[in-house]
Amino acid sequence: MAKSDYQPGVFISYARSDARKVKSILKGLAARGVITKEDSVFKEEDLPAKHAELRKQVQHLIRSSSKFIVVWGKNSAQSQWVNYELGLADAFGKQVIVVIDGVDQLPLPVKLKDVQIVNMSAEE
Repeated sequence: MAKSDYQPGVFISYARSDARKVKSILKGLAARGVITKEDSVFKEEDLPAKHAELRKQVQHLIRSSSKFIVVWGKNSAQSQWVNYELGLADAFGKQVIVVIDGVDQLPLPVKLKDVQIVNMSAEE
């Protein structure tokens, strides 16, 4: 299946500067049963670096996913893409799971108050 046809079970949103954390976060989420072996996970790195239809592709991927995970912290709060993706997940009525790592003690925005929160501070 071509990447453009890929239909994720889980879409994970994170700031590019937090990319190094994502692998260990995914392992932690799997250990906690938040994601399973059956879940296909789509990450930002799976997208082509430049793509004329990038926004449409992100919309499609989020709409077709069963779960939306956002790695929340200082970098994510400042990322236009993370906030865009989070808005799409909300608009599409997706289950949102917020991952915090205990490093960035930022208050959650109002739109993230009533979601599942996974604290990964012990994982790092």
